[in-house]
Amino acid sequence: LAGFPLQARADTIYDFSVYASEAVTTTRVTTHGRVAVAGASTFTNMVIGDNLSNSHGTRYDLIAGGPLTYNSGTVNNGNVLYGATLPVAAWTTTAGNGAAVSGSYNFTPLTNATGSLSTYFAGLTPTALVTSGATLTLTGTNSSQDVFDLTGTQFDTAGTINIVNVNAGEQIIINVGGPGHTKVDTIITNVGTPGNTFFNFTDPAALAFT
Repeated sequence: LAGFPLQARADTIYDFSVYASEAVTTTRVTTHGRVAVAGASTFTNMVIGDNLSNSHGTRYDLIAGGPLTYNSGTVNNGNVLYGATLPVAAWTTTAGNGAAVSGSYNFTPLTNATGSLSTYFAGLTPTALVTSGATLTLTGTNSSQDVFDLTGTQFDTAGTINIVNVNAGEQIIINVGGPGHTKVDTIITNVGTPGNTFFNFTDPAALAFT
């Protein structure tokens, strides 16, 4: 990895499955794409990038700006870039696909872009039906874009979130209000395209997913 540039090209928010400007804690979570966290990160049994191509050490699939504690898990196809500290490194990479690298990362462009996009998403008029309960059902309108607005209580207390009646390839925007959220053993099913689905937490605060 000698000489490998820390930011060979400008990342965009669409390059990441998860982008957070605040602290994130996860347990038993899988993200199919890249993860970037500007605040502190604590991961346990975290799988990152299992749907990505093998970068052969030329892409950062986990970027941690604050203190990083990675208790266990796998970064499948890329590097880990950590800035502040790496007190625990009990993660693994697929052989030859990545390594942990200490260095800096400019979060400002991504933070500004996500802030603008989050404000835009939050200002959209909800177009779809939300049915509350232990199973939270989000029923779309079979259009090119569906917007769902959830309260923090609806999101936090749902054991299952079902996204139905949406088209493959349409943009699905789920605005979640309220500061700080904790999800435990939650199942999310989506008949749409996961890569076009955005969970927008409109009040920045720490998130915990287990």
